[in-house]
Amino acid sequence: MTVRRAGALLAFVAVAAGCASIRPPAAGPGTTEAPRRVVAARERDMAADAYYHYAVALMHAQAGRFREAVPAIEKALERDSKSSFLWTQLAHWLVRTEEPARALDAAQRAVELAPDEVQPHVVLAELLRGQKRYAEAEAELEKAITL
Repeated sequence: MTVRRAGALLAFVAVAAGCASIRPPAAGPGTTEAPRRVVAARERDMAADAYYHYAVALMHAQAGRFREAVPAIEKALERDSKSSFLWTQLAHWLVRTEEPARALDAAQRAVELAPDEVQPHVVLAELLRGQKRYAEAEAELEKAITL
């Protein structure tokens, strides 16, 4: 089997196994170049890192330690700032730490990121209701019902 065919076979197996970040070695006899990582792998690593920090935050929250959960989920958000789920969780936990203004900001961010999801609208509605902003809370609930 030639080096080029072996590289192509390695690439196919890597992609099939979900390892699209591995490229085959450069073609040519006697090549000693190791497979290199590409940008997609870094993005996947960031997502894995975000999931790790979320798991840490979740363990703190399940133990009732919301003051420790908030910094951990903020680390997750540093790695995946476009996750409406993480922003929604942050909003829940900020309420538990008695930081309603920050919780409202987090819930609004979740709604901005996922305007077609029900959960962020429901959480935002609850936070608005807690601040006695009933008209805005009702509007958010209407959006959730419509969805």
